[in-house]
Amino acid sequence: MNQLLKPSSTTRRITPARVIFLYAALAALWILVSGALPSFSVADPVMEGRIELAKGLLFVLVTSK
Repeated sequence: MNQLLKPSSTTRRITPARVIFLYAALAALWILVSGALPSFSVADPVMEGRIELAKGLLFVLVTSK
């Protein structure tokens, strides 16, 4: 019965450092990819700025929960 309570050495643990690294990697990827899309699809610089602002606010809203 004690074997059921002990985690095996092959079990991957979710540590705070792993969560931080995963968040940072995904956030950086999102910023790089989504930042390039408006510049390719929108010719108007004002509209591109508005899209960037909306994208940034959406990112904060989604990741702050």
